[in-house]
Amino acid sequence: MSYKTSHRGRLPRSLREVGIDSLTSATVRRLAIQDGEPLVTVLYRGAAGRRVRACSGGREALDEATLSGGAFTVDCTITTGSTVTFRAGGSSRLR
Repeated sequence: MSYKTSHRGRLPRSLREVGIDSLTSATVRRLAIQDGEPLVTVLYRGAAGRRVRACSGGREALDEATLSGGAFTVDCTITTGSTVTFRAGGSSRLR
């Protein structure tokens, strides 16, 4: 969202444009624009031994994290194909 602010209201067309690699050794990250808002999806490259296949979050997750001490919710697809909502971050983290 900082990118949008500093680029006259324009969202990036890709993660590379923001300076983020789309591939890591364990994940694939994708950026989509839905209804004028960014949606980032992170997929695990290998599903073997994992319950979660991919998670997505958008501006709502960022807003929620800002207002709730870092905690946010994301929608995730598990390996069976079902969708589950997870809460992450916040003060519940081990320090």
